[in-house]
This record gives sequence, C-alpha cells and structure tokens, in this order.
Amino acid sequence: MPPGATVSDAGRRGTIDAAVMTLGWNQAGVYSRPAVRILASWRRRPAPPPLVAARYLDHNVPASAVAGAASVVRVVAENTGPALWRRAGAGGDTVALCAFLDGQIVASGSFLADSVGPGETATVAVPLTWRAEPGPHRLKLDLMVTGRTFFSGEGTPPLEIAVTLRPAEDTPTERLRPSLRHNEWFYSPGQGVYRTREGRPAYPLFGQDARGCTIRDVDGREYVDLHMGWGCNLLGYADERVTDAVARSLGSGGIASLVHRGEMEVSEALCGWFGLGDQVLFGKNGSDVTTWAVRAARVATGRKTVIYAGYHGWQDWNAAALGFEATGIPGPPGPAYRFRYADLEGLERAAAQHGSDLAAIMIEPAVAYDGRDPDHDGHRAYLLAAQALARRHGALFVLDEIFTGFRFKRRFAQTFFGLRPDLTCLGKALANGLALSALVGRGDLLRQTVGRVFYAPSNKGEACAFAAARAALEIHRDTDVAAEVWAAGSALRAGVDALSVERGLPSRLVGAPYRMYLGPFEGSLEQRVHARTLVQQELARHGVISHRGYAIVSRRHDGAAIERCLSAYAAALDAVRAAVDHGALHLLDIPDVPEEGPS
Repeated sequence: MPPGATVSDAGRRGTIDAAVMTLGWNQAGVYSRPAVRILASWRRRPAPPPLVAARYLDHNVPASAVAGAASVVRVVAENTGPALWRRAGAGGDTVALCAFLDGQIVASGSFLADSVGPGETATVAVPLTWRAEPGPHRLKLDLMVTGRTFFSGEGTPPLEIAVTLRPAEDTPTERLRPSLRHNEWFYSPGQGVYRTREGRPAYPLFGQDARGCTIRDVDGREYVDLHMGWGCNLLGYADERVTDAVARSLGSGGIASLVHRGEMEVSEALCGWFGLGDQVLFGKNGSDVTTWAVRAARVATGRKTVIYAGYHGWQDWNAAALGFEATGIPGPPGPAYRFRYADLEGLERAAAQHGSDLAAIMIEPAVAYDGRDPDHDGHRAYLLAAQALARRHGALFVLDEIFTGFRFKRRFAQTFFGLRPDLTCLGKALANGLALSALVGRGDLLRQTVGRVFYAPSNKGEACAFAAARAALEIHRDTDVAAEVWAAGSALRAGVDALSVERGLPSRLVGAPYRMYLGPFEGSLEQRVHARTLVQQELARHGVISHRGYAIVSRRHDGAAIERCLSAYAAALDAVRAAVDHGALHLLDIPDVPEEGPS
C-alpha cells in the first residue's frame, strides 16, 4: 500500500487520515510499529451503525394467489435505525418498499404517515399484479432510500417469500380484464382489485346493468348501490318514465343543426322555477357550467379573482387552488382561492384582500362533511352573509347546486334559504342518469356575456338528454322526491349509528340524509385509513357499493334495500372492531382508501 492510501468499509467507515498512513510507512515501504498499533486499534473498534435499518414485524403475503391478479401486499416494519423515514412527497430523502418478483422490480409503495421516526412502526401497502405464469415464484420485499440505497445493502435482510400462482378460472370479469391495459381510469369499490389476496372473486369491477337502487356486475352478482352513479340517479336507475321518454326520442336524430324542442321545454321549466327573467344555457358535465360561470364573472366584472368553498369540478381554474405542484398542471389560468365552508371570517378576509379584483364568490350551499355545518344541511346566516358580501364588493354570487339541486327541501337550497344568486349551476340529477348540466342566471347578465365567453360544446344540444330531463322535471313537479330521499337516508343513518354504538365505535353517518359520510374513526392516520378501507371493502364483499365512506341514497332505496345495506354495514363494522382490537393487516385486501378532508 503506497503512502497516502485510504481505508474504507462500504463507504461507511470513512477515510483514515492521510497523515497517519504516511507516518506508518518508511522509505522501504514497511509499516512502522506506531502505525501498526494505530491501525490495529482502529480495526478493533466496532463499525458505526448503518444509516438506515429496519425490522420486519409482519406481512400479509399469501402462500398462494391467482396468476395475473391485481393485489395489494402489506408489511409492518419497525424503524430500528437513527434516521427518520419520510414518505414520498413529504420532502427530504424518502423511504419506500420495493417488491421484486423473481428478481425483477414490479412495484413500490409508501407509508401513510409523512414520517416514521426511530423506534416507530408503520404499515406500507404495495399494489402489484402477479405474473401471468402459474407455478412457484419468489417475492422479495426490500425497503429503499429512494435513489440512494436499499436497506439490504445496509444490513437489513429483505423479506423473501415463496408464492405459488395458480391459473385464474374463466369468468366474464377475467375475460374483460385484459382491456384494463387500454383503460383503467374508472372507479371500482376494490380500486382495481377483483379478488381477495388468496384469489377468491369478491369485489365488483365491471358493471352490466342497473335498475332501481341496484347494480349487477358482469359476473351476475347484484349490489345495492350507495353511490348511484356519482349521485346522478336521484330517481333511481332506469326510472320507467325517464326511460320511456328517452326511448321515444331515439329517432329524433340526436344532435341536429337546429335546436331541439326539448331544449326549449326544459329551459322554460327551469326558468319557471327560478325566475321568469332568467335565462339558461346547457352543458354535459357540471364542470362545463361552473367553468362558464367563472368565465362569465370575469367578463362581466373585468376582474380575475374567484374565491370559493366546496368542489366545483375538474377544470384548471378549480385545480389551481389545489396547488399546481400537486396536480402537475404547468401554470394557473387565473387566481382562485379556496376557503372553508361556513367560515365567514375567512371569507371576509379573502374578500377584503382581493376586493378590487374580486369577480365572484362561488359556494356549494351545503357540504357533505364539515364541523362548521353541524347539521350538514346548510347554514342560512352564512349563505345570506356571503351573498351580501359579493354584492358589496361588486362581485357575482354563484351558487353551485349541482349536487343539492332537486335533493334539498323545496327542491333547491336557494329556495329554502331565500337566496337570489346571479348564477346557478345545476347537473347530476337534472336528467337522472343522462349527461346534462345547466346554468341558470339573470337574463341581463347572460345577454351581456354569452357572446364574449368562448363556449361552444358540440354535444350540449343532444336530444335524448333533454327528453330525460323533461320527464325527470315532471316527476319532481308532481312528487316531493326530496322528502322520500330524506326519509330513506334518515332510516339508513339511524340503523348505521345503532350498529356503531353496539360495537363501541365512534363513527356515525353524518350529513344531510341525501348525502352522508361515515366518520370519524379514532387513532392514528394509519388506523383511521385502515378503518375506512375496511368499510368500503367489506360493504362491497357483502353486496353494497360505496365510495370513501359516503352514502348517497335515491328515491328507490326502499325498506328492503335499507335492510340489505344495514346487514352489510354490520359486517363492515365488525371488521373495523376487529381491526381496532387486533390490527387490520390480515383483514385488508384492497388499496388504502384516503380520508376526506373538510370542504
């Protein structure tokens, strides 16, 4: 070894000082005794601890699974090293769990918490798809500091598990699954998972048809639906009067060069409810008309800023308030600021800050989940104050009744609360399952802005949707649909709350009876997310479709349907109770279901 050499141990022990090494060599290249003693002493010292270390406490990887199936494996790990583990997106060096199948990396997953400190334990979920080839395979799970090192390189042995894959039985779902490589962008209760970890078909993936409040999947299993097509089917799936009207319209030509008479009839009906001086224009999605409302407000006022509470669609103006770093959209289209529902002080501060540039205040009149609205059916004083605030600042007051419309007492929240917005956005239940949205507003305002707001959707005049809307509006005219829906939702809430009390759980169905949310759950973020995941999973396993804890009922949820729901909720809450007592690891099949935050 020449003078000035260095000694290292896998990059951890560092460099021996060059002066010490030089001291240890004489001109003949032989160690001097002082240097030998120094090096011997250094070699006897224990190696410094690794930068990262873990102990794998448990996992739920099955010994046998179905080849080609989507699954989720989970591992419980303890941080036994000195460094903080950070979740992806939480800043700093991040730690993830990587899955290798037969030596090739196939997936990775992150912890739920932002960080896992030394001595703490956490569960990490890794969604993966098993190989298509049946037979014996080897799964290796190894934690990694992203871009730097695997824990196995730092002295923590990976988990290595033998898994035998068996061929999938032929089912209609299996025959459709290959199409997922072309289109996986849709909701399913199992979040892409069709089978339990052991391989039994359990969770619906593809629908076949729907009637009333039930939906049938392609395997022929029937489910009571507590999602109702994102709330679009308030009258129930395939309502007879709506279906007959659509059938009669099929020969009309669909989208024609002249406006269809149905569009004019629906316009007349809507303005008859809201005000004879109003005008209306149509779209296909709620996002169409909320975006039109924002553009119209900016055109009418010559200002840019919009402040809002609630969810108003997926277009850029709304996504901007989520943070473009989070959405990945490269640049905001204009200033939009979100405030919490019923936070009048926060709204007043935002209006004062942006008053000279304030174009609109947009609000959902009632939200699904927020402690500031304890009854979750609207806050009259706040809504009236928000309307007055918009008027005082010369801004438009926009009410988003896409969800509350036709569900609220007296059909609309604005009617019940005595509001008079400049613009009202409608959708969801308007055509009971067919794609139609509407913006109803002051006639002078629409005449002023329509020609200056670029809005020209090709499909907005499609005749079948107007036939459906006309039939649905007649039903709402003749029947108090909202009262029926509130009665059904109240019965479901009373039953679920009683089941929670029986099991010693704090969760309750909160919210107005037309849109309820199961919560809260107790414990850490991980425990709460696992509880919410179990509810969605076990409801689906026992014949009820839900979405992230929400329960959306329709006119067709009769007593028998409510009883079927309560039976499924009993099984789901039993699973939550078992998770509270013994842990959720061996109960979970599907990906984590995130918590919903306040609106």
